[in-house]
Amino acid sequence: MKKLYIGILGSFLIFNTVSYSSLSDVINKIDNAVNPKLRFDVGKASGVWYLLYDNDIKTKNLENITIDLAQEGEGYSYITKSYNPKRNVWIKEEKRAWIQEDKKSVYFYVRRNGPINYKNEILYFDDDMKYLVIYFKKENIIRVLTRSEMPSSEKINEIMTEVKKQGYNVSRLKKISYNPAVFDEEELRKAEEEREFYERLSRFGESGTINFDEAVEIPKN
Repeated sequence: MKKLYIGILGSFLIFNTVSYSSLSDVINKIDNAVNPKLRFDVGKASGVWYLLYDNDIKTKNLENITIDLAQEGEGYSYITKSYNPKRNVWIKEEKRAWIQEDKKSVYFYVRRNGPINYKNEILYFDDDMKYLVIYFKKENIIRVLTRSEMPSSEKINEIMTEVKKQGYNVSRLKKISYNPAVFDEEELRKAEEEREFYERLSRFGESGTINFDEAVEIPKN
């Protein structure tokens, strides 16, 4: 009789373990279908990128082109800044972008002011999110982005080889120039105002009182 009880108990435990495991598998499958885990790390890719190469005729006479990806959910506020040396002006453009994946590809959707969405494909990214290559389908443009203005030539050759393997032509990509002597004075002014504001705010905190005659206005973006 004792052996019978042990056998029943063992069967019960095995059945419940298998059932629990099966139930967990089902739940995980449903969760992955509804909330798929992205291979592309949206948060890790946020921040400032340097445009190193592209084949866009509109950037022919531009320098110091950066793309700032500020994370918003599974997407970004997508801000492009560039410098036109002939006109001595900075150009700034803001869009919205978000990531979508299927089993094979990672897509980078972009929306400007209107309702039209552009489905662009990410051709290359590394685990450390230091390199990023995006194919903009509508314009037929390839953009090679890096975290550094001067990445290693070996790494760039590796990336170009990978992009060519996918059937894309990289022979017309041109290198974007960067002039360290040129900087955005407006951005520098805002940064200086913010620094001064927070320095004064910290002094108010130390004294425990605020002298409103000395208070400064919070800088506006």
